[in-house]
Amino acid sequence: MANRLKDNLNSRYFEAANRLTSKQARRRIVAYVESYDDIYFWRTVLSRFEDDKRYFEVMLPSHQKLERGKKSVLMNFINRGGEQEGKGDVLGRDMIACVDADYDYLLQGATPQSRKVVESPYVFHTYAYAIENLQCYAPSLHDACVAVTLNDHRIFDFDDYLQLYSEAIFPLFVWSVWAYKSGQHNHFSLTDFNRVIDPGGFNILAPQPSLVHLRKKVSTKVRQLQAEYPNNKEEYLKVKEQIKALGVMPQTTYLYIQGHHLFDNVIVPILNKVCNRLRQERQDEIARTARHHTQKRNEMSCYEHSLQDIRQTLKKNMGYMLSPQFKRIQQDLEAYLTPGGSSASDQQGQST
Repeated sequence: MANRLKDNLNSRYFEAANRLTSKQARRRIVAYVESYDDIYFWRTVLSRFEDDKRYFEVMLPSHQKLERGKKSVLMNFINRGGEQEGKGDVLGRDMIACVDADYDYLLQGATPQSRKVVESPYVFHTYAYAIENLQCYAPSLHDACVAVTLNDHRIFDFDDYLQLYSEAIFPLFVWSVWAYKSGQHNHFSLTDFNRVIDPGGFNILAPQPSLVHLRKKVSTKVRQLQAEYPNNKEEYLKVKEQIKALGVMPQTTYLYIQGHHLFDNVIVPILNKVCNRLRQERQDEIARTARHHTQKRNEMSCYEHSLQDIRQTLKKNMGYMLSPQFKRIQQDLEAYLTPGGSSASDQQGQST
């Protein structure tokens, strides 16, 4: 039995606290997230639903000890309910959990954790694998480069590259989802998948050779898996159609692979090369147009002090607000706040 009030925190606790406030006070809804970085993202999601009747407070699930991560959020606020003399889930009307989808959305209840993510009306997820995937939303990446370099010259087509990259890795991605859905992930893990889909170095002015090499790596691994599981064709095709029905298209696979891998091994290396070239362009322009050495030095100093850090710019990138995945999160929140509403998860098959 819990000995402290904070050990019994649940939605009913916050509902009672809300009732104790004046009728004019706004209803407080606590939203628990996985990590510090998630706080800002979920604030951008939840803020549009605040009004003179309610507000959200985004926080980490810290109780008796410092814990982070999706498992901590789900175990603390869903499993605990069953341990408290049949009181049910801790989450509820005034207490929600906001987590990365990972593969749990695509698995559609095939594992216990997946069931918690897709079935609980008080658990909201990113639809994309993680927040990092949305921060790397292709249509927003040119704007991120402009924010970093203050140079609006389009020298790289992020949309086109990430579409081609996604199409190249999609056949192996289906195998990866199958492995986790069928319990074969010990034989083909996310680490194995990430190792194959690493694009490696390439020239931003000629990315095709890198894509050709990537397709060869993927084809080799697919043939290996086909040889290891020769009777798996029907199941593979079934998984392929299932994830496509959930909105995963070959052209957008990058949004559903492991977020840290996409951020660190795909997008940041590209942005480093693009931004280095854009910075050099601007510096060359200053050197070419300056009337004298002092003006050149002053302009160069002013420009360099205006530059932004690539990683921090990506972490604050809000271009994902135009993405279909972000809109689906908002639809789920509207359904939660509007009794009888229809969530985006009930509207499968939407194209991304």
